[in-house]
Amino acid sequence: MVSLLTAWIIQENPVSVEVYHSAQSQGWGYMICHQEEKNFRPFVTYSPVYDSETLAREKGDEMLRTIRALDLDQKRKDLLDIIGPGTAQVVQKVVDASRG
Repeated sequence: MVSLLTAWIIQENPVSVEVYHSAQSQGWGYMICHQEEKNFRPFVTYSPVYDSETLAREKGDEMLRTIRALDLDQKRKDLLDIIGPGTAQVVQKVVDASRG
């Protein structure tokens, strides 16, 4: 599951899918990360439950495509109605700050 704010940040930033191997579980997982090295940080990390690096990458790419395809415009409007313009500006500042 990805929060609405995380989905916004992923949509607004250059990101990449990175895979990793867990020695403990012997499985592969993936992360969707900020792409700029100086600001490298995972936005979401998924458990190492896949049998191969290739499968983990495929699942990560699929998740990234799904997040990028979300139409969040109505959610933005709904959120603005609920929290008001002042708080919405704070949320936008968080998204903007995530750009590095």
